[in-house]
Amino acid sequence: MSLTLIVQARRGVSLSVATVRQPFRRRTTAETVAVEIWCGYDGEDPAKAQLLGTVAPGGALVREWNPDRDRNLRLYQRRFTVDGVPDVAQLLDADSIALPIKRVTEAPVLNQRTDATFTAVELGIELSRFTRRLRVEVSQNADMSDAEITDTPVTDKLPNTSPITRAPSGSGTETIYVRASVSAGGAFSPASDILTVTFANNSGSGGSGGSGGFGPGTHVEIEHHQA
Repeated sequence: MSLTLIVQARRGVSLSVATVRQPFRRRTTAETVAVEIWCGYDGEDPAKAQLLGTVAPGGALVREWNPDRDRNLRLYQRRFTVDGVPDVAQLLDADSIALPIKRVTEAPVLNQRTDATFTAVELGIELSRFTRRLRVEVSQNADMSDAEITDTPVTDKLPNTSPITRAPSGSGTETIYVRASVSAGGAFSPASDILTVTFANNSGSGGSGGSGGFGPGTHVEIEHHQA
């Protein structure tokens, strides 16, 4: 996969300052004729950044990246005038911008795999190979207010389960609302559609039915325990 970086500003890329200390900058009113673009990992020493290339304003660069191993990037720029002197001597003083690598961008699909009993139900959640954390929200309210949130690491060895315990309100049926989101190590994806689940009464009737969707290895167990 690759990222295309386009230098659009007349005097270089419009980037935010990465450091809080007062940088040393060359004072000049001359027009920028070339821009160096350096790339490193966000949070690392700028001295470890590598030069992607030098382009004129309006030019473009491409950086190949590995979605399995790459982390969030940080891009630095050094601007040059016609005399070949850069605006900053070191990347620590250069303008920079963070470029988050978000491998998971879509909401997962959530369904009810098994018929809900009085004590438990099994849900199916779509997981990609980039999924590193699973977030499940369970609420007694349809608007997901006061939700109980559980974050669970996702390992390479499936199945992955995330038990959530809840005390029943009595011997009758009880309805809860569930949604899920996933993360590849950074920000979580948008949440799935809200799934309505009704636990059966203590006689085993009245519970919502399962569809059997998703195979083993992509499920979450929600356990409903008596106090």
